[in-house]
Amino acid sequence: MKKSLIQLVLLFLVQLLPISASAEQDFFHNSNQYRGFYWFEQEQKEDSKQEQKPAPTFESMSPSEAMKNMAERKAKLSEARSVMMELSFQGATKEEIYKAVRNYKMLENQMRDSGMALAGAWEMVNFTNPEFIDRINNPVNAAANRVKRKYEAEQTEIKIKEFASKYDLVLFENTSCPYCQAFKPIIGHFVATHGFKLDVVGDNPEHMQLINMLNIKAAPTLVAVHKSGKDAFELARSLLTLSELEQQVMLASELLDNQHQVANSKRRRGK
Repeated sequence: MKKSLIQLVLLFLVQLLPISASAEQDFFHNSNQYRGFYWFEQEQKEDSKQEQKPAPTFESMSPSEAMKNMAERKAKLSEARSVMMELSFQGATKEEIYKAVRNYKMLENQMRDSGMALAGAWEMVNFTNPEFIDRINNPVNAAANRVKRKYEAEQTEIKIKEFASKYDLVLFENTSCPYCQAFKPIIGHFVATHGFKLDVVGDNPEHMQLINMLNIKAAPTLVAVHKSGKDAFELARSLLTLSELEQQVMLASELLDNQHQVANSKRRRGK
């Protein structure tokens, strides 16, 4: 009697072995090993969705339909998150909270997977169409950025020295102005670095005619005067940093270059 019972148990286990081995191989050695305990339910749902509706193509997907679908997915994820949080706040059973968290995670995983697919396509387009990302003028790594900053600093120095060879600077100050006193060491370092000639004009009576002629309304005000005396314009007003002064000179140089190009173009057309 005991022997026959053991034989029945062994027979029962032998019948189960193919199923268990198949399930183990499918779960632990294939792609499903990372999909969680309920991967088979999700796979069934995905298979049913694929059977019901084919994947859209770029030509078949309209912008309005895409926006509608995205809005629906965002709303669904937000709703699932709200349900999950509210159940936990209201002290629902662990089983109900578990269901809500699982539902939220499934939606979240779908969003993550689509995001990863989009990121992969994005990188591939950048690789096959390098003109979309100008890595020379807009470097994306530290080494290239250092080279770019060094090159730009050298070009800025050249441009400012060229400006200094054509224009002198006049600083209009007020002796009682704290900004003027704070600006003096900055402008002093600026002119020494870039080779400018600087004159300082105070608010004393002998300078009032010049102040009125140039329409100086505030102090400190920095004016650029062409060495020939044929041109003068306000370069900066108020207390500026060294880098801000350099930027003002670069803008002035660009403006003067543009004006020079327009004048040359008009002369050529006149001929």
